[in-house]
Amino acid sequence: MIAFTVPGDPLGKGRARSTKSGRHYTPARTVSYESLVKHEAALAMRGRPLMVGPVKLQIVARLRPAASAPKTRLLRMLRGDLPFGPTKKPDWDNIGKIIGDALNGVVYGDDSQVTDGVVFKTWGATPGVDVLVVSLAGDVTAEEQATP
Repeated sequence: MIAFTVPGDPLGKGRARSTKSGRHYTPARTVSYESLVKHEAALAMRGRPLMVGPVKLQIVARLRPAASAPKTRLLRMLRGDLPFGPTKKPDWDNIGKIIGDALNGVVYGDDSQVTDGVVFKTWGATPGVDVLVVSLAGDVTAEEQATP
């Protein structure tokens, strides 16, 4: 199991773009954010080998409330007293996608190993993304995993 926090405003995975010449590229903001996630994940891994087999991914994205929010509503948002979380961008699935993709080759071999996952969006005075990755395979080795 590893847990870490990505500081700053959560970002969703940006759509691939194309030039008029047909060249495809990933938006610079997406590349930069994925690098930040990889860095924080590598620190949390502390040189451990990649997880093998199925993993569970839990993501809690803390979004900053609007500065214009009335004080009473702001307090309710930060205490979690509202019956729902933020309904603003980024979309929950794009948050999961950017985090899951960034962990490829750092925490696990490929995000296809994620068999169970959840993304929560909540309000927070300090924006960031809390990530928890749990191996569901126990102490299975790579060789055991490859055997049908």
